[in-house]
Amino acid sequence: MLAELDREQPDLIVSCGDLTWGSLPRETVALLEPWGERVLYVRGNSERELVEHKLLDSEVARWEHEQP
Repeated sequence: MLAELDREQPDLIVSCGDLTWGSLPRETVALLEPWGERVLYVRGNSERELVEHKLLDSEVARWEHEQP
């Protein structure tokens, strides 16, 4: 997917949520950082649960909650 983004150079990239809910959240987010403002992040199920229910019972959830 990253190679395709490099090849196509889109004006907008839409992340459809649940981006950081996994074993490598920081590394996953870092993959899209070079695209900067061209990335639109949509809240997924895990982000919604985190915000609505404040599920901070794991390192990943605590890290995700602290992000702007």
